[in-house]
Order: sequence, then structure tokens, then C-alpha cells
Amino acid sequence: MKADLEHPERIALSGLCDRLQPVTRRRRGLRLARYIATTFILPVASQVALFLLLWHHFAHKP
Repeated sequence: MKADLEHPERIALSGLCDRLQPVTRRRRGLRLARYIATTFILPVASQVALFLLLWHHFAHKP
């Protein structure tokens, strides 16, 4: 790291700043939808599925 600070002209640039795109309303909405799906809908759906599987398994009368 010290060599990079002493000789900044040797650092290879990746050009990421040229590929960046501004955030649009659609991208922001998709990011919010993905966040909601992974934090709320997916856990509830998995709990419902587990409940139904257990209910089906233990519902058999001996």
C-alpha cells in the first residue's frame, strides 16, 4: 500500500466509473421489491410450507 501511495501512476485503473449508470425509478423499485421479497414474503412462505408438510405428516390417524 505504501508503494501505491508513493507511486500512484503505477496503479491500474479498472474503468468502473465509465460503466456506472444512474439510479432510475425502475431500478430503485426493483431493488425495493427484491428486498421485501427476501425479508418478508420468503420467510412467511417457507413457514407456511413447513406447517403444511408437518400437518400432512401428522394428520394420519393410527
